[in-house]
Amino acid sequence: MKVARRALSRHVKDKMETHLNLACVMVQEHRQEIQRLKQQIKPRLIWKMDHFAQRRELAKKTAGQKYCFSPPFSTGPQGYQKRMLVCSNGIGQGENTHLSVFAVIVKGEYDAIWPWPFNLGVTFTLIDQQENPTEQQNISGKPTYFPQGAFTRPVQQNKQFGIQAFVSHETLKTRRYVVDNALFF
Repeated sequence: MKVARRALSRHVKDKMETHLNLACVMVQEHRQEIQRLKQQIKPRLIWKMDHFAQRRELAKKTAGQKYCFSPPFSTGPQGYQKRMLVCSNGIGQGENTHLSVFAVIVKGEYDAIWPWPFNLGVTFTLIDQQENPTEQQNISGKPTYFPQGAFTRPVQQNKQFGIQAFVSHETLKTRRYVVDNALFF
């Protein structure tokens, strides 16, 4: 819309509310786009833990075989290095009744350039392997167990932090969380 120079100040006064509303709409749209982009770049590990039944039986019998470790993964390009751990027969509050899940920060190539202690959020998700994605009922949770030293710069590997009673063994049987003896996180 073109406005004559002498009418500009009157236009600004009369249309101030309209202009502010347009600016608010644009800010909201940018905010939503930023959130969408954040979700796209959020680092994720998709890990298939196979041989679940055998791992659970071994964990029941052998104290040293409680954990199954994921491959190391990064929180992003040149990011913090972590691994996921699963105790198939549980540990602590979840022992013999639940699946326990943990993350551990491990020594990484770029540790010198990152701020310590580590303070990025972590969410664990067990994927429901229903064939129809709209029927999936994934189970997610944030860590509730934080031992001292879990977030410091690692010399080799820090103490693990996570959820001791993440999902019960009974719940694992209610849906398609275990398919072909494998779980996905």
